Amino acid sequence: MPIDSLEAYRRSKDRTDIPVTVFQGSVDEAVLTAAKANTQSVLPMDNRQRQNLAWRLALTSKFSKQQIKAYAGISDGQVATMRRIKKALGDDAYEHESWWAARRAAEGKPIVTLSEDEMEEWMDEKAQRWADRLAKHFSTKMAQNPVIAARALERHFGRKLPELCRELDKLAPLDDLAEDEYEPEDF
Repeated sequence: MPIDSLEAYRRSKDRTDIPVTVFQGSVDEAVLTAAKANTQSVLPMDNRQRQNLAWRLALTSKFSKQQIKAYAGISDGQVATMRRIKKALGDDAYEHESWWAARRAAEGKPIVTLSEDEMEEWMDEKAQRWADRLAKHFSTKMAQNPVIAARALERHFGRKLPELCRELDKLAPLDDLAEDEYEPEDF
């Protein structure tokens, strides 16, 4: 479970000072300022996080479309869709903390909660379908050229590459491979 910045500073034995920014303004202005800061931080929000932020701002009915768009970093059309779904759901809109859940509810689709084993099975099935599509398109080219494949994946994943590397290390830790097991192929 992630910890917030204040808790991280509390746990740090090396830091006794905590950086603070003093804000003077209304509560609504503080919410928008915090939202903007979170979307422009060193580790910016991903799309899902930005959409969830925009959904929470849309639920308050206090902010204009332009404010939500600017502070959450989403499009005009996305804000308009959120407002339509909020209106369609009525009071039930407030029961959906995530934009994904609100959309599913508005479409009349059930929100399915999978067990850990079911989620694992679903991810394995989806991964196999993607692997089959890669094999169909690339045949054995990626497996025969791991350096080029890695560069292609780096370009595809961009700033999400560290997350991919962590997931790959969980599946096949490099520490577990014997030195003679891995030798890059000549290409």
